[in-house]
Amino acid sequence: MEQLMELTDPEYVRKFQRLCGIIMKEKNTGSGSVRQTGNGALTQKSCCRYQQREDEHDATSRSSQKCQNNCEKNNNDVSKFDMGGVQAGYRNGYSSHHQHDDSTRDLVNGVWNKVLTSALGSGPPVDDRYVEYEIRYKSLYYLAKMGAFLGEEQFFLIFFPFVVWNLDSVLGRETIMVWFAVMYLGQASKDFLNVPRPPSPPVVCLEGKHLDESAMPSTHAMVGTAMPVVLTVLTCTRYQCSYLLVGSVAVLWCALVCLSRLYLGVHTILDVLCGFISSIVICAVMIPCLPNLDYYQQHHAFAPLVILIAGISLCTICYPTTEKHGAKAKAVEIVSVTTGICVGLWINYQLGFVTEPHEPMPYQITAPTLKWTALTLCRFVCGSAVLGVGYILVKTLSVRFFSMYFGLDKVDERHPSVRMAHKFVTYFVIGFMTTCGAPMFVFKALGIERISAFYECY
Repeated sequence: MEQLMELTDPEYVRKFQRLCGIIMKEKNTGSGSVRQTGNGALTQKSCCRYQQREDEHDATSRSSQKCQNNCEKNNNDVSKFDMGGVQAGYRNGYSSHHQHDDSTRDLVNGVWNKVLTSALGSGPPVDDRYVEYEIRYKSLYYLAKMGAFLGEEQFFLIFFPFVVWNLDSVLGRETIMVWFAVMYLGQASKDFLNVPRPPSPPVVCLEGKHLDESAMPSTHAMVGTAMPVVLTVLTCTRYQCSYLLVGSVAVLWCALVCLSRLYLGVHTILDVLCGFISSIVICAVMIPCLPNLDYYQQHHAFAPLVILIAGISLCTICYPTTEKHGAKAKAVEIVSVTTGICVGLWINYQLGFVTEPHEPMPYQITAPTLKWTALTLCRFVCGSAVLGVGYILVKTLSVRFFSMYFGLDKVDERHPSVRMAHKFVTYFVIGFMTTCGAPMFVFKALGIERISAFYECY
């Protein structure tokens, strides 16, 4: 157990970064909480990071939101970063005054605080240093950023609609089921365990967009493992293809995402390892059940009701914390978009839009033609436009409605309750439009529908 806990040591991450050409140079700036570097905005970012956690209990504070926006704006600088140290009892580099009532979670946090105290030592949460660093191998930096993008929301919003609309809806929706499981369990585990990010310094943090979340397990590592594994199994089952080629792509995908978390300095080795192992376990449990789950959500008369109740429960009573912060908002997005996708699939089958396939598996993969490429581009552009317009319209209306429903004096998208409620409604509609609205109505009306999509059903 002690050897396993050694993997939380940030020095291992620092050595990996040094191996990849990230050279850190430290300069003392004297005492005081306000420090001048060559870039005033970076100094403000470090102060903001700690002020954000101190104001976390007041989620409606405008100063806290402004601070968070300034932090996110300054995270894109890759040549100089202002960083503060972290000690035990501080989550993700932020001082935390929130106390949990759950004795089990307190016990877990106590164990981790003891481990981190041993690994990091004691000291003030912010040291009076700023860190300059040099990236010697730019190609590795951009490769790591690409690996990080494979675990981001933007990638999912591009990848899943493209697969459902243009390639194979069965492949897409069954991958989404596993994606939902690993992402939700990952986000919930983060909020339950409350394991802090590796401190900076000694680690050079090159990504700041997820610093408000806990570290373990790495959801990037989880989804970066689960998606290629599921796609490999489903592709080799449904199509005549080279196992070696598909498996090699899956290994490269997984390695790129997992190693990018260490390179960017946002996870320890144990965070990534836990994400990888838990994802493999989830895949081993879920993949054999995917056909039955897919059949149920399309054929059972009460499937939409069960799915909707389960989705709301996962976002409320089943989630391990009642705090309405960024990590929970992301979990709400994951649950709601999956709920919308499942309801859309049920409507497609019940209205007779899809039927069972006439040809047995495995199918033969044909080379793309010019016509197929043109139709694919048209479907993706038109579908993306529909999702974009739907997102803006539903978000605007739902924010206004829930602001009125919760008795606010004016429309406030940042209000915690309004934020969670409008995200559930908005992303539910996005999921529904992805599987039902766009392919079954818009594409058919424009004459650009994919004929095989009407036969992709169990």
